[in-house]
Amino acid sequence: MKISIYVPLLALAISNSTVDAAVNPLKLDDLFPVDRVVEVDIKVSEDQWDRLRFQSRNFFQALQPSRQFEPPPSPYDYFEASVTIDGRNFPRVGIRKKGFIGSQDTNRPSLKVKLDLFDEDQTIGGLNNLTFNNNKQDVTLMNQFMGYAFFDAVGSPSSRCAYAKMTVNGKNLGIYCHVETVKAPLLEREFGSSEGTLYEGTVVDFYEGWEGSFERKTGDAGKGLEKIAALTQVMQGGKSQPLLDGAFPGRALVPVDSAHDEDWFKPGFDDSDWMEGRNGAGYEMDRGYEKLIHDSFDFQSQMHGKATSVYLRFPFELGSLEELEDQRLLLRIRCDDGFVGYLNGEEIARFNAPGLTTWNARATESRSDQENIQLTTFDISEHRDLLRAGDNLLAIHGMNQSLESSDLLVVAELAASDFDLEKELWDLVDEEAFYRFWAIEGLLSFWDGYSGNRNNFFFYLNPKTDKLHFLPWGTDCMFQKYSMLGVDRRSPRSVRTVGIIAHKLYQIPSVRQKYAATMRELLDKHWNEKVLQRETERIEAMLRPHLSTEQQRFVQYGAIRTFIRQRRQDVEAEISGKDMPLWNTPPEPPPVIGGDSGRRFKDDDDKDWDDAEEKKKPGSKIAAFLDAAKSGDIDAVKKHLKAGQDIDFLDEGGGSALGMAALAGQTQMVAFLLDMKADPNLRSSDGGTPMHGAAFLGHVEVIEMLIEGGASVNPSNDRGETPLDACSAPWSEEIKGFVEFIVAMVEIDVLAENVRKNRSLAAALLGKKGAKPGAEIQGGTNLWSASRSGDLLAIQGALDEGADLHALDDKGLHSVAWSALGGQVEALELLVKNGADVNRTNRDQSRAIHGAAFLGRVNIVEWMIAHDTDVTARDGRGQTALDIASSAWNDDAQGMVQFIAGILALELEPEDVREGRRQIVKLLRAP
Repeated sequence: MKISIYVPLLALAISNSTVDAAVNPLKLDDLFPVDRVVEVDIKVSEDQWDRLRFQSRNFFQALQPSRQFEPPPSPYDYFEASVTIDGRNFPRVGIRKKGFIGSQDTNRPSLKVKLDLFDEDQTIGGLNNLTFNNNKQDVTLMNQFMGYAFFDAVGSPSSRCAYAKMTVNGKNLGIYCHVETVKAPLLEREFGSSEGTLYEGTVVDFYEGWEGSFERKTGDAGKGLEKIAALTQVMQGGKSQPLLDGAFPGRALVPVDSAHDEDWFKPGFDDSDWMEGRNGAGYEMDRGYEKLIHDSFDFQSQMHGKATSVYLRFPFELGSLEELEDQRLLLRIRCDDGFVGYLNGEEIARFNAPGLTTWNARATESRSDQENIQLTTFDISEHRDLLRAGDNLLAIHGMNQSLESSDLLVVAELAASDFDLEKELWDLVDEEAFYRFWAIEGLLSFWDGYSGNRNNFFFYLNPKTDKLHFLPWGTDCMFQKYSMLGVDRRSPRSVRTVGIIAHKLYQIPSVRQKYAATMRELLDKHWNEKVLQRETERIEAMLRPHLSTEQQRFVQYGAIRTFIRQRRQDVEAEISGKDMPLWNTPPEPPPVIGGDSGRRFKDDDDKDWDDAEEKKKPGSKIAAFLDAAKSGDIDAVKKHLKAGQDIDFLDEGGGSALGMAALAGQTQMVAFLLDMKADPNLRSSDGGTPMHGAAFLGHVEVIEMLIEGGASVNPSNDRGETPLDACSAPWSEEIKGFVEFIVAMVEIDVLAENVRKNRSLAAALLGKKGAKPGAEIQGGTNLWSASRSGDLLAIQGALDEGADLHALDDKGLHSVAWSALGGQVEALELLVKNGADVNRTNRDQSRAIHGAAFLGRVNIVEWMIAHDTDVTARDGRGQTALDIASSAWNDDAQGMVQFIAGILALELEPEDVREGRRQIVKLLRAP
């Protein structure tokens, strides 16, 4: 440890010498100074260092199906080393690499130091395990140090954190964060006892069947599992009494004018001439909702391309209301894209609905089919007094986002429940501690923590209270407004609801009020911008002399300072009103990659499946269905099918057996699955088919088999790409990199150079079979391509022939967006002159100005500013054009620009885009 200049020179000399730690022992407090950098010097054989730093895990290992029953084994081994900490030497310790996925690094690996690996009595103040994090995901180097300090200042149990300069075999690896490992000393300090049970959670949550997925660190396993099971049961919710359930009768109307805007939802309205039908309304032109839509309420012919709204009226009767007095009233909805609900003429709930809901109203946003197909529950208990003994009416205004939408869904249920989530939950979890923990994660925008990603957290069963307390871990993903995991940017910024506890609680109005009050207290008492900004300056000065050469190149302090400066405004905008923003998108169960839920065969009898308990035992032979298909193991696939496995099963990632076999080029497996009647046109979660995967990697023989088996050659995925698009993009470093990434992710044996050659053969085969690019399947291609290239004569010709100015192509883009992406100002002027709307949204909710900002098209942005375009509009990720243009320019950003440009067939130079973005930022920031 660097000694202060106020310490006598003799003490300075002693501290800088290397001595036996047993002679001059370190105290626990010595490891976590706040005003100096700890110096750590590691000596390890070069051979073992190389073995250590190249050990790794991938998503398939980390998220394997068996993790549902027990945490996967660590891929990291301990190696013998000598460690010197501030001059105190520990001659024999164990060191290993650490990290999940994002923090893995072969040059500067995060490290664990096990002091007592060879000497069980060797600890520092009772701490036997040291944690050194490399800050790979944090270019500011401040997230962990300041994040843990904030938890501590607020009084929420957490680790201590210091900075360490790490040297390995004489090489300066730069600044690491030394984070206090969650062990007995921390538990004693924070809870007054270390006798409780401690668990770590890594991308897991309290879902049924996942009780064994948490990693127990210490304490009584029986007590811990009992508490986890109880909490999981609470998250399942209690039983409810259906008031309206199933295919109950109703009437519907697709309105064509405003004649009934004021009264259609009221009980006395005459709907006798409306269409009769049953619950489950909408239409489906592809696959997804067809089983949820009742034949009597299929509105494809009335709505597709013609209308965005449908009115639904469902009468029902109730006897006595006495039994409902103390129960919660719940409206449960499956909805694509938006709705407003009414009970006996009064509004009770809304989602993705505009402020003014007239006959031609459109939903304001859209979600994925996977989200919409789940029931979303609205607690409408505050409207319970609207119910009547006798006749009642539930009315639903269902809305689509666009006329061109390929589907619509409204399925409603009404129920009563005496289950009190809060009472049951707070019997198990410390209420005040959880609110504090949850609100701090929200304020610091901890997007990879429990509430943000059900990751990086501990929970401790405190023996003094018999309740669970949550602790943060891995806090390098803080102080960033938006998650890097692709979480919907339209969600509230002041609260995270991916963790199931947070999600369930946030649906309760009184909880939102208490959360807002807790957040207000944090802002008033602990969030001091001036103090926090000065702290960043102090840290910068403290770290500067110790940075490695690599860190000096990438370290940036501006992002955290911007976050601190803007955070209060962002949060107060959401907590200062009557209620916080409604957000009821349900989180998905913990992710699994590589097969189904982990069925296994017994080693001694391949004909029999093991039972649930056997699944949990080590030593069983894993033969996951999709893994078997990917590897070409036909015998294993046969056993799965014989045991009742659905051949068209889709895992949580949307993968299928035929899709995996096609992607891996397993021709014999593809032939077998097709013989067994696997669906050759089965769509994955992104809308892709097995043909897309085979085409992308150039598996020509597989493509021939799929076509012979009945596969379409022209299906479009959710991005509007056909199989021909998947294999015909020009080969580039970006395409090569993407191929290598997919191959590594899916773990298949394919060489990029072979893919390059075979993709052209696949494109030729598909062309011979009549395949077309996505943009040419529907009408309007001339208008879209002409708008991109700026061909004014072709644009005018397409318009003269009746081309739809507002139509979206299969990439989800309209003509104005294409002219903006291509930088074609004259084309843009011609389109607008003929009635095109410059503020028209694309399928992903972006507008033309967003695309122009992304590609640095200064001329387009100048024109749009001059013509009163809404430059403050936000796209589907919540970004404005200024947000996009001002985002950090780095290798990832450049690669993304080049990749998108390749997909859209646009020619541009990265440096031109970079300079264009800088000029656009100036334009948009100008008064």
